[in-house]
Amino acid sequence: MKMRRDVRVRLLRAQRFFVRICERALKTSDMTPEQKRGLRIFEETISLKDVDIFMSPLSDTIYVYVNDIYLVIEDHHLKVINGMYNHEFQYDDKGRTKMRNRVFYILEKRREGLDAKIKGKNDKTLDYILGDIRDIRKKEA
Repeated sequence: MKMRRDVRVRLLRAQRFFVRICERALKTSDMTPEQKRGLRIFEETISLKDVDIFMSPLSDTIYVYVNDIYLVIEDHHLKVINGMYNHEFQYDDKGRTKMRNRVFYILEKRREGLDAKIKGKNDKTLDYILGDIRDIRKKEA
């Protein structure tokens, strides 16, 4: 299904606008240098393609994993664990909300990609079904 150019442009502009808002929200002027470093580690880790993200809805904890590096967002704490060392950073509500929103944004983008794949497979399946029905019609005639 082809999308009209103007609709596609609007969607891309909206996406760019949302990314800018997220980047502005990640401004860290009121944080200590250690908190800023922890947030940079979080941002660079979460932006990797092969990062695994898990959420626990009961404990409201977010787990991020890539190549033996673990990040755990729990309450107002960010734990960075690399196998040998465990660093813990404490953030206020604003910092915690920034990290959670960034995770939600990444997860939503992944969900949209998966949704597009599912719809694509569904369309292919429907095309095959339509082709089969046409073949049956040809055999009947």
